[in-house]
Formats: sequence, C-alpha cells, structure tokens
Amino acid sequence: MSARPRFVAASKSLLRESVLGAVDDLVREHRWSEVSMAKVAEAAGVSRQTLYNAFGTRDDLVAAYVLWAAEGLLDDVEHLIREHRDDMVAALRAGFERFLSVAPEHPLVRALVASSGSDDLHTLVSTPAGTPLIVNATSRLSEILLDVWPELPGEAVFVVADVLIRLAISNVTIPVRSPQEVAAAVELVAGPFVASIAAAYPDALVPADPT
Repeated sequence: MSARPRFVAASKSLLRESVLGAVDDLVREHRWSEVSMAKVAEAAGVSRQTLYNAFGTRDDLVAAYVLWAAEGLLDDVEHLIREHRDDMVAALRAGFERFLSVAPEHPLVRALVASSGSDDLHTLVSTPAGTPLIVNATSRLSEILLDVWPELPGEAVFVVADVLIRLAISNVTIPVRSPQEVAAAVELVAGPFVASIAAAYPDALVPADPT
C-alpha cells in the first residue's frame, strides 16, 4: 500500500473518531432531539457537507454512533474478562456486572432513558432496525472471548455472546434490579453452561506464558 492510501485511510479514521466523539460530548449536554447535524459539524470542527459526505443522513450518523458507543463499552468489559481468564464463570459475572454498572452513566444510555420510546435512537436499539447493533456487539464479544480463550469452540462462544448481549441491552434499557443482582442471576442461569464449556476444554484456562 502506498503512502497516499494509508494517509487517506488514517484521515477518514480520524474524522470518524472526531465526529463520533463530538456526538458523545453533545449528548452529555443536550437532549437527543437537539443534537442536529449542524451542531455535530460545529463541535467536530468540520463543514456540514463534510459531515454528510462521511456519514450520510442523520439516521446514518445515529447508527454509527450507537455502534461506536457499544464498542467502547465492550472495551471496558474486555479488561475484566482478561483479569478473570483463569475462571470463566467469574469472568461472566464480573464482566456483566461491570457493563451494567458503567452503562447507565454512558451518554448513549442516558439519552435512551431520557428520550421518547418512539424516536430514532430507540429504534436502533429496541426494534429490528437494531439488528446491526446485536450482530456487531455479539461479534465483538465473541472476538474478545476467543482471543482470551482461543481453544474454545467458536459456535458455543457465539451462543454465549449472543445471549449475553441481548440480556445486557434488555437490562440497560429497562433496568429493574441492581447490576449486582442481575449479574448474580445471569451467573445462576448461564453459569452452568459456561462451566460445562470450561470443563470440556480445561487447557483453555491455563494462563498464557507472559514471555
């Protein structure tokens, strides 16, 4: 790859991060309905035309922001999973509890709670239009789990990831119990399945050689 394509790709990546970061900042201070393309462009330091060229419509920008925010939340969970790589069930509980503890303070989740159930943001989380969120988040969590425990069967890991992502979204958007209570319930229900996978692949729990 020549220097020019690498520069273009890096510029696009930087623009994307700047814009989505600007959306994140705006959501902290404004109602979701007030976050217009004009405000996003101004906060990101780009022209409205550049914003439209890079993301398309406001709906496209909203979709990109939701996926970006989900990635960030899963990055946080990844650290805890790695800390518990010698105990899958403990990793399950710690990761789920961490997600439910941190997510309510995230601008995206706060916007969901404060906004109407019929707006574009809710549509991308709680209707079939949210399929990309489920697919991407499940794939990301599967990648994390298989990176930590590469010996595990991919199909079983995907099943676990899909169930956990759906449970996480449900509990974040409609919180009823504390993160600790929900995490304990998830461990009670899903723990035996995870433990059975761990028992079938004991070598997966052997800590990696730091050297």
